Amino acid sequence: MINTILVEDDLYIQKHFVDRLAADGEFHLVGVFRDAFEAEKHCDATVKLVLMDVQTQHKHSGLAAAKRIILDIQSDIHAHTMERMLMQKLDDCQVVISESPDATAEWCKTHRPDVLLMEVKAYSPWMFKERMAIRDKVKRNTESCRVILFVDDDTDEELTEKVRQAKREGLIDAFLFGSVSENYFASVIDSV
Repeated sequence: MINTILVEDDLYIQKHFVDRLAADGEFHLVGVFRDAFEAEKHCDATVKLVLMDVQTQHKHSGLAAAKRIILDIQSDIHAHTMERMLMQKLDDCQVVISESPDATAEWCKTHRPDVLLMEVKAYSPWMFKERMAIRDKVKRNTESCRVILFVDDDTDEELTEKVRQAKREGLIDAFLFGSVSENYFASVIDSV
């Protein structure tokens, strides 16, 4: 038996492949997913074949050598707005939204992003020291990951200064203020 994963976002085509693989008898379907990033979490040494669409759900590429970006943003609405904006502005990116700050380091370990963008707030679990602890975990597993902190520069001058100082000390690769334009925002992420 060949342990197989199928990745296809079109449910009709997905069902067709599932039926064909099941009828063959030589394949053991380990998992069926609609998104390339989701499938990646389930690939291990026991999986011998991955059948993947060229472009899966959320425009994630099955071929991809695109820039991978993980967003850890307090507001889901804001995170999805950023995801949409980045996908429109940058042709070669894949964006994943972390489910929670507690899961961010694990998401980075699984997806090995090029960029981690984390929002910093004055309260937990988005506080500066908590973000730096996540940064440390991520850098241990994915040293090449670029870390960008996102802060609302209008609300907390002390927090903004901590973020600036982290950049000066080389602890982060860049920072963004909430007041910047979408073009500048996307350009900074694209340039790191």
